[in-house]
Amino acid sequence: MQTCFLCGSPVSNICSYCKDCYVCDTHFELHHQRELRICLPFDVEYDSVKGRILVASRDIKPEEVVLFDKAAVFGPNLLPVCLGCLEKIKSTRGKNGELHYSVCPKCFFPSCGNKECISETSVHSKYECSIFAATGFKPKFKDFESPHFIYNVITILRLILEMQRNEDNRILVNQLMTHHDQRVNKFPEVEIGIKRITSFLMDDLNIPNVNGDDVIQAFGVMKTNAMTFGDGNGRGLYPIGSIISHSCVSNLEPLTEPMECLVLRSKISIKKGNELTIRYMSFWSHRTQLKDSLNNQWFFNYECERCQDPSDMKTMLSSELCSKCKQKSYLKPINSLNLNTDWQCDFCQEVRAKKQVCDLLAEFPEPESFTSTDEITFFIKKSEKVFHAHHFIPLNYKYAFAKWVTLKGLEKIECIKLALKYYDVILGVTESLDPGTTKDKNRILLEAARLKIKILNHLRSQGKINNEIYERQHKIIMAAGLRSKN
Repeated sequence: MQTCFLCGSPVSNICSYCKDCYVCDTHFELHHQRELRICLPFDVEYDSVKGRILVASRDIKPEEVVLFDKAAVFGPNLLPVCLGCLEKIKSTRGKNGELHYSVCPKCFFPSCGNKECISETSVHSKYECSIFAATGFKPKFKDFESPHFIYNVITILRLILEMQRNEDNRILVNQLMTHHDQRVNKFPEVEIGIKRITSFLMDDLNIPNVNGDDVIQAFGVMKTNAMTFGDGNGRGLYPIGSIISHSCVSNLEPLTEPMECLVLRSKISIKKGNELTIRYMSFWSHRTQLKDSLNNQWFFNYECERCQDPSDMKTMLSSELCSKCKQKSYLKPINSLNLNTDWQCDFCQEVRAKKQVCDLLAEFPEPESFTSTDEITFFIKKSEKVFHAHHFIPLNYKYAFAKWVTLKGLEKIECIKLALKYYDVILGVTESLDPGTTKDKNRILLEAARLKIKILNHLRSQGKINNEIYERQHKIIMAAGLRSKN
């Protein structure tokens, strides 16, 4: 007897479209996407270390849609946003400093003002609007730029209500991990927060059929499995997407910004049976910071290709210069898979503790703080005196310089040429850690194409190329830019 590709229940029917997948009636629409006219090429398997994972059910070509997953719920993260579209709230200040903003006419929560966001069919009306209206609860705001307790609660409330109303989603969500015990043991303050949420839902809002276990599960499921979107203002729970494991060198990426649904596409060719992976966090990070963040959030010591390689797959993205031997040699982790490993020079064997390595990183400012290309250049030179040129800090600074030149419209040819040089360096490192056709890479190629057009215009204005060469090169650059844009 064959089993369903997703739930494992016994089935006898094979998909009539792809002839390659056994699927139960409940999950057929998850496998065969009618609107897209495709059968999704993945199976669910069990790994003794990771638990459930997704694998390719056939050979997958680059840029294929691999997963289409509707959100069980989506909602706000921490900041005050419209509860319909999750856009930031627009407000003005009165003469006495009071806030003026649009509200939902039923529950008086802040709104973007769009009628669709407060209509009977809106996600806000589907879940929490009537509850807040019935109790008369109205949150108070000093501003809309600071986190507010109630917005963290709302998405948890939506998940609890969805699990009460939708049996299919309840079954899928119940299979997701919460990591509750590990999280409370490591962060005792989490238990206090959960109790506060429970008290608010049960006592202040007096929601029927809700108990502490419901809140513990919903909080843990969202914390462990939800994906953020919209600059972190929103988060969604995608039951199938939540099964996918992390890899620093992933083979899938979101096709569009997730919200009501998550669509993942392949970045590279994937062989049948290979595990499907995404990145939970950006790879533009020091390996120590990345592994600590992953362990704190998902309580798992990841062992992908990058994590196993002390040189970050020969990119040296985390390597600093040895300050002792002065031989242009670099520190690398002694034990790549140990979260607290010491670092050692590959020439003189000098050892530095993890804390020393992290303290050095903290001495360098974030690129967002820079106010001029001169300031960025200063920190590029300073960082390259203590880090490998491909270390993530100087690379972030170089990208900041290139973006500044691109977005600010600087016309100095020297700056444009330097920005293009930096783009090439960044693309080279990106190719090692993010191979294939990716959105990040395409964005850089498009930005570089704009600068190449400026160089071309300069050469023609100086009489260094004729119109025939200009037109030919212009077409080549524009074609490359359009390909990356698409």
